[in-house]
Amino acid sequence: MEGDFFMAVLNISTNISLPYTLVSNDFIDKYMLTSNSTYSIVYIYLLRMCAEKDFLPQTSFVAEKLNILESDVLNAIKFWAEKKILQFELIGDDISLIFLDIPKEEKTQERVVEKEKHKNAKARPLKSKPAYTNEEIELYKSQPEAMRIFNYAEKILGKLLKTNELTILFSFYDWLRLPVEVIEKLLDYCASIGKKHFNYIEAVAIDWADKGIDSADRVDEYTERFKNNYLKILKFFGITDRVPIDKEIAFMDRWTDDYKMSLEMIKEACSITIMNTSSASFSYADTILKNWKDQNINTVKDAENSKKEFKETKKKNENSVAGKKQNKKNKTGNNGNKVINYTGREWDFDKIEELERELLKK
Repeated sequence: MEGDFFMAVLNISTNISLPYTLVSNDFIDKYMLTSNSTYSIVYIYLLRMCAEKDFLPQTSFVAEKLNILESDVLNAIKFWAEKKILQFELIGDDISLIFLDIPKEEKTQERVVEKEKHKNAKARPLKSKPAYTNEEIELYKSQPEAMRIFNYAEKILGKLLKTNELTILFSFYDWLRLPVEVIEKLLDYCASIGKKHFNYIEAVAIDWADKGIDSADRVDEYTERFKNNYLKILKFFGITDRVPIDKEIAFMDRWTDDYKMSLEMIKEACSITIMNTSSASFSYADTILKNWKDQNINTVKDAENSKKEFKETKKKNENSVAGKKQNKKNKTGNNGNKVINYTGREWDFDKIEELERELLKK
């Protein structure tokens, strides 16, 4: 067919005579969403040509208007003819097309349940992510929210998405119940820190859902805290190749929220920790910061003064101990035996015997 009828004139007819193009909802629901998009576009454009009674378009004209190959136009006609919603007949070098009624699609209980999903609770209905078929993903593309998510993801991630990636993205909306604007901000955030792999993106989405981050304002608050607190504190420890784990986040939240410590104070505690332990010990830094909190030390200068006072006190104590040792040495002879004011130890032998008897009983 393709080789014999290039440049063929399309004699299209229908019983409908209206100044606009009507596309059957059944065509959209049953055929368009699950078929080749180019074929669907050809169908709709040919339907549009029915209104042009005095103009008989050639297949090449349709291809040029739709910016596709002429062979695509012919393949689309053949495809819809096989689906029995379009009838074509070869008349000489031309093709006669007749649009046929589209069978009504019965709405199954499964589709009704699927449609009602988003009308109910915001909470995640399932513990594990549901599996979506390719047909379901194609069906969901008819939802403006889903297409908005898919298009935004391709723009931010800079690539065409695979079916499994579309599935993951749709699960954020369908399973995790995250609003579209939250998913967009999620993609922005992951891209901004160079994490564009879908395993990481999915892990962040689940974490946000569990934390109840379900609005644009909450996203802004959380991501600002993450970048300006968590990542900076990790950098104080010399960690730049990963994000913090939950236990580390718990420590950092305690320092900023409970102890009310500034990033400057936390940086100082981290520096002291590295110098004393040669490691990024969050528990050691926590001990330092808690001590400063208990002593009402709120600035680096106060911390330095406290450290200076501690060193001075320690030195005085060491000098005092050294002085006592020197006095003791002065009271001994060269052989280490005391020669002045020596009084022999008085032994209580009765007490010793009593202790021995007690030991023998054990």
